[in-house]
Parts: sequence; structure tokens; C-alpha cells
Amino acid sequence: MVNRILRLFQCFTLGMIYHLLLVFPSFAFCQNRDDSINVLHYAIQLEKIDIPSAKIGGHTTIKLVSNYNSVNHLQFELLKLTVDSVLVQGVAHPFSYNDTLIELHLSTALRLHDTITVVTYYQGSPHVESSGWGGFHFSGKNLAYNLGIALNEIPHNFGRVWYPCVDNFTERASYDFYIKVDSSLMAVCNGMLISTATGPGPTKTYHWELKEEIPAYLASVAVSDYAEVHGLYDGQKSAIPTVFYVTPDDTSLAKGSFLHLNSVLAGFERRFGPYRWPKVGFVSTSIGAMEHATIIAYPSGSINGRLTDESLYAHELSHAWFGNLITCQTAADMWINEGWAVFSESVMMEEVYGTEAYKNDIRKKLHDVLRNAQYSDEGYHALYNPPEKHTYGSTTYDKGGVVVASLRGFLGDSVFFGTVRAMLDSFAFKSISTYQMLEFFNTHSGSKLDDFFEAWVFSPGFPHFSVSSFAVKQLGKEFEVTLQMRQRLKGATKPANSNRIEIGFYGNAWQHTVKTMKFSGLSGTQTFLLPFAPVLAMADPEGKLGDASVDYQAILKTTGKHDFPDTYFSMNISSIRDSALVRVIHNWIAPDSMLHGIPGLCLSNTRYWKVEGLFPAGFTARADFAYDSYPGLEFDLLSESTENVVLLYRPNSASQWQRTNCIRIGNQEQGVLSLEKLQAGEYTLAIPCRKSE
Repeated sequence: MVNRILRLFQCFTLGMIYHLLLVFPSFAFCQNRDDSINVLHYAIQLEKIDIPSAKIGGHTTIKLVSNYNSVNHLQFELLKLTVDSVLVQGVAHPFSYNDTLIELHLSTALRLHDTITVVTYYQGSPHVESSGWGGFHFSGKNLAYNLGIALNEIPHNFGRVWYPCVDNFTERASYDFYIKVDSSLMAVCNGMLISTATGPGPTKTYHWELKEEIPAYLASVAVSDYAEVHGLYDGQKSAIPTVFYVTPDDTSLAKGSFLHLNSVLAGFERRFGPYRWPKVGFVSTSIGAMEHATIIAYPSGSINGRLTDESLYAHELSHAWFGNLITCQTAADMWINEGWAVFSESVMMEEVYGTEAYKNDIRKKLHDVLRNAQYSDEGYHALYNPPEKHTYGSTTYDKGGVVVASLRGFLGDSVFFGTVRAMLDSFAFKSISTYQMLEFFNTHSGSKLDDFFEAWVFSPGFPHFSVSSFAVKQLGKEFEVTLQMRQRLKGATKPANSNRIEIGFYGNAWQHTVKTMKFSGLSGTQTFLLPFAPVLAMADPEGKLGDASVDYQAILKTTGKHDFPDTYFSMNISSIRDSALVRVIHNWIAPDSMLHGIPGLCLSNTRYWKVEGLFPAGFTARADFAYDSYPGLEFDLLSESTENVVLLYRPNSASQWQRTNCIRIGNQEQGVLSLEKLQAGEYTLAIPCRKSE
């Protein structure tokens, strides 16, 4: 698929485009399809689903309306099937077909608002993408189903593998499905079951109807010997049936795996607004998962009676809001579908397991994208318009989820979720572009978010924020604190502007307050007036912004081992008389170079740690810093060296690095550097330089 935005670049400069998109979001993209018609309705009738031979056959009736006068050319997408005939208004009509497009040239041109029907008869072996994911699948003796998206083939939309359609993210229509199957099987589709007709012979025909309009890729059929597990959710607007179509042996397992479904629905409705579909449905497939509207294809292996895959079903369920209710306008905007769904996984954790579970889930996603995305996606990419072969990559999913969480942290819950609900109302059953989303948030949130979107959505990489220093001056009973912030870049090409970073100030007696730091560019200074003298200033103490760092903090009261997840750090406390506040920040960015250098040592160019907190008198702990030659960690540092990796320390950013007396446990490729006595400050890894360095 050719991204529409790319066609604009042929006509305008980047600056002109950017301002046009902000002022006229409806002008966001040149058309990449013939928009002369609007499909109103599809009636898909499959008379044959032959599982042993992996073939289908039937016909689809397309009801459409002309958007202009003098429309005489029609085209529909159908991939690698055989077209037997085409009828226009009930009369056989000549056509051309090249395994991709069905083209019709009408002898009598349509006028504006003319409505006609086109019926296409077709059959054959439907396509599955080379990766084995998207397409129309046959499995075993009694399972057939479609997955409406190709992860690797371009264009990604795969409604076209089983019926003729206008297959993009913007064209929406209602549906009827008439699926004939062997009488021992059941056909499951979008919407509500209208009727089941018996015959001729040992067959049944299932009629399903979806009144709500969806893009073609979200249409679905699944056939097997399904058993039904029914439930009911008391939604904001009405009672909504829930139903799982599973193998007969899995009915009890479904109840266990979806134990919290109603709680998740309630959490999503509270945050995103009402569920607007006639049912919540999941259908068991051999692989998946795919968010077909009202009937999610869900892998049978995840219906196991346990709660191990709650994030998976929460992700697919959230598409009822992000992807199905509103749909990305093009593949360039895919983060609107998938990034918001990844964020919703964490919302599910918050709803079912609490705030800390949400934070832990977001932290893990941030860790994963900082460590892996540059390799799995072959570089750093912006959320908007990544390379099309990486449309469904880690950037779109994990960075997308982290950025949505960062937008939540930037705006605060009340404004963020209020704006989200308003956006879903305004764009319900429509497509939305990234620029339209920005403009809507600008209008409804009360904040100008152009700089936020520029840094986090339209640009590659991540900003990195840290407190450089702070100075305290007493003014009577109050204290004036002058704080300096620093911004560095990981894979980004320019700094983020209009930043708002929460700063947690702590006093020796555990006094605590949070202020907001505002700055642009690579550094900033701001003065705060506090009722106590702070000894510690934490940047983003609640982890609301997904910058290029992963932190974990804890209040510790006992001796023994304490892990700090996703930071490659753990400690073993040997002595503690009172509570200790410990925060470890794993910074996914190169440490400052050595001011004067330690002869013969070269620093990591990937990461460093900062340990900060309130340590009571008598607090002692051993600390373990993990190293690994895996790409993203010490690959560049260790890949060509056979020398020992060492740990360096400095108490603050104004000090020089010094070598620690640590013990290495492990080998050159993987292990920990164990430091007998932990101190607050910064730590990084180094190796003896090669002679050429």
C-alpha cells in the first residue's frame, strides 16, 4: 500500500505539509484508492467451505452508492481466487480480473447518489501470507477461519482473501453472512445470529447480521464443531451478551481463562466510554489473535483455564474501541490501533490488579522497546509512518503503548480520559489520522500538544530526562530550590520541547512534595519554594513518562535480597535499622565520558545506573549489576574483547568516574558485578581498551 502522505511530498515541502495537516486535518492524505463509490453493505454467501480440500466457493453481493456524477469504472479487491461471473443489477456483466483486482466498465455511467448492486461469483483455494499468519486457514478435519490482517504482506488488509471488497481502513459497510456448512459444524460470524436453516441434505446455513459498519478486514467467519459458553455483561447502555465459541472439551476452561472479563469490560467502559457493539464474542482458532468486530479470533492454546493470557484477550477486546470503533486512516497511523491496544493491556492490569500492576506492566513494556525495538525493527522509527514492513513491529506496539501512557501522565487522568471519551464519541465508526488525533487533543484537552506529538509520535527514538543538580537557599521558614534538568537523546534527532516533568522532593525527615518542571531544549532551570530543605530530587518519581530510562523504587525494611525488576540490579541488605527509600534508574543511554579518563579503560556506550534514595544510618547492602553481551546491552562493549568487564562509580555528575573493587560472577558474555558496599551515585561498565583505542 502506498502511504497517502508520501504522495503529498511530491507536491509540497515538509513545512507546508505540516501546517496544512494541522489546519486542515481532512486534507491529511491524497487518496490512494478510487473514492467514487461508497459501499453500503456486503452480503457474503459461502455455499462451500470444503475443509479437506481447503477450498471455498460462493458469491458476495455489494450494495454501493455513487459519490459523483459520471462514474463508470468500478474496482474491487479479491486475492488469488477464481471469478466465475459478475452481475450488475442482476444482469451478467463483462469484467477483468488479474488475481488482485476485479474491474468493471459500466456502459451507463452512474449519477450522484445512484445505488446499485454488484454480485460476484467466485471459488478456489484462499490465500495465506508466507509467514503463515494472515489469510484464510484450514486446520485439521473440522476447522476453517480467516484472519483479516497480513502482518508482512503489503497492503496489510486481508478481507480480500475470502470475498471481493474495497479493502482499506476507511471504507465501512454493514454485513449479512450466509454460511453453509456440514450439519455437524457451526459457522460463527460478526454480529448476531438471525437464523439457522437446515438442508439441503446434511447441511445447515447460518445467517449472521452486523448492522454496525466496519472496514472489510474486520469481517470474519469461523467454522468448527463449536460449543457455546454464554454470559452477560451489564454495560453502561444495555446488557451485552458475552459468548465463547470453543471446542466441546474447552467449555470449562473458557470460564477460567475469562474469569475477569466483566471487570475488564467495566474498566474499559469507565475509561473509554460505552461498549457500542451487540455482543462480546471470542471464537477458538488454531492461531490468532485477531480483533474481528464482535467475534475475536482467539488461539485455542490460550483457552487453558488459567489467567496466563489475560493481556492477550484484553488487547483484542480493547480494539472494540481502538481499531474497530475508530480505525487508523492508513497503515502509517497503525499505532492508533495497536499502540492504544497495548496501553489497554496495562489498563486491564490496573483494573484487575491495581495501580502497581499497571506501573509494572508499563515499565516492562518500556524496557522491552528500549532494549529490543532498534534491532527487531532495524533501527529507530517514529510511531507515525514507520517503514511499512515494520507496520506491525515493536515500535508500533510497545513504543505506541508507552507513548499513550506518557500522554496520560503528561495530561493527568481526568483530562486524558475525558478527551479520549470525547474523541471516541466524535469519531465513532470512522477512521482517524494521527494529525486528526493531535488536533482533537489540542482542542479538547486544554493543552497545546504539538511539541509532545512532534517528539514522541512524529520523531524516532526517545528523550532522556535527568536532574543535573539542585541548590537550596533558606528564605525564612521556607527554602528556595533551584533545579537544573538535562535532556539527552536515544535514537532521536532533536530534543523534545514543552516538557512537563514531575519532580519529587524529599527531606531528611521523609518530608515529600511533588512539583512540575517545565522546560524545552537540552537543559532547563526552574526555582521552587518548599516548606523543607530537600536532600533528594527525583525526576518523574511515578514513572509517568516513558523516556529512555527504566526505574524501580521501593521502601525497604528488612535484610536479605531485594530485586529491582527490569533494571538489571539487585541488592542484598545486611544491616538496616530503619526504613530505606531506594530508587534505581537504569538509563538506556551512554554515560558521561570520563573527565580526565582512567588510563586504559573504555566506557559502555549503551547504559548506566543511578542509585538514589534516603538511606538511614547503619544501612549497608551488597549490590549486583548484571551485564550481558546480548545486543542492546554489552554487545558492542564485549563482542571483540576477551578482557574483564569492570564497574565504575561516581557520586554525582560533577565527579570523575573511579574504578570499584567489585567481584565478577559469571563469564565474559554474561554475569554480575558484585559490589560489597552500595553507595548512592552513578555506576557504569567499562573494559580495558584495545590498543587501537
